Amino acid sequence: MKQISPRVILLAIMTLFVLPLALAWILYTNPFRGQMNNSGNLGRLVLPIVPLQWTGASIVAPSNAHQTLEGFWVIIYILPPHCEEPCLKQVAELRQLHRATGRNRDRVKIVLLSEPAFDPLLRHDLLSLYSGFNLASLPSAEFAGSLRQADHNSSLQDSAAVFYLVDPLGNIMMTYSGDEGPGKMSKDLKTLLTWSKLDERI
Repeated sequence: MKQISPRVILLAIMTLFVLPLALAWILYTNPFRGQMNNSGNLGRLVLPIVPLQWTGASIVAPSNAHQTLEGFWVIIYILPPHCEEPCLKQVAELRQLHRATGRNRDRVKIVLLSEPAFDPLLRHDLLSLYSGFNLASLPSAEFAGSLRQADHNSSLQDSAAVFYLVDPLGNIMMTYSGDEGPGKMSKDLKTLLTWSKLDERI
């Protein structure tokens, strides 16, 4: 049996240590982020991230309006002035997205945001569709400004996003247009819930 050269053994040992470090560095720095972001598989990264203060929005439901959304992964959906069939379809998809998170459901909040005050009938219909929704209205100028800044930082200058993904530290980190919808967000959220422990630090 031919004896293995000590040089080969040393090279193999070095590979075992260096390769995982190299892979970790690639995943951390993610030099292909731009290509991924343009591939149609992900939402648009907000760089730099934009902080969002929940005190700038009035949480009108559920009834314990004093609750905080800090410390959770939060999906914001900006409702159109009149929430009709396309809007209700997006809302139904958000309900399915939330249910699909399974055991991670308690880590995620969904906020339906309306600039005018909620019509009582619409409020009833939305909560009847899914009691897990949080309804917010009358955002402050500062709150609305943070959303516009997130649009700008994610290269959505021409049209405002309608979906925003907020991390547990209160930073807007991704935006999605109306055409992208909850489908792409579901993929991003699944990855974040699997690998990120941000909400465990709070």
